[in-house]
Amino acid sequence: MMNLISENTNIVSYAELQLRINDLRNVKKQEEADLKNTFSVFKQSLNPTSILKKTIHNLTQDKEVQGDIIKSGLNMGVDILINKFFGKYSSVKGFINSTIAENIYSKFNTSNTFKTILDVYSTWVKSNKNVDS
Repeated sequence: MMNLISENTNIVSYAELQLRINDLRNVKKQEEADLKNTFSVFKQSLNPTSILKKTIHNLTQDKEVQGDIIKSGLNMGVDILINKFFGKYSSVKGFINSTIAENIYSKFNTSNTFKTILDVYSTWVKSNKNVDS
């Protein structure tokens, strides 16, 4: 907002006083709107859901965390499959089968194959971001 009469100018007439009052009212309205907007943004930033979303977003951008998430997901998936198909610990045969399956998976998980899967996934995510842009 541009003030027609500056703060340092002496007001000598009633018309100048009215102009100055109107200018100050307009400045007040603009500053109130700015303050309301700033407070709204601040209030939204304190929302627990917003904080959680930002935290998760920042964590998932980290390559190491991405690898940990994928590794945890694979571990959980294998555990579910082992429990589902081999009936873990329900019998000696089930115990032996689950132990063998876990050993095979652990060898796969520690090899470079996991790194290759992570690299392919990262490349795929980047290519999807480029397509969306």
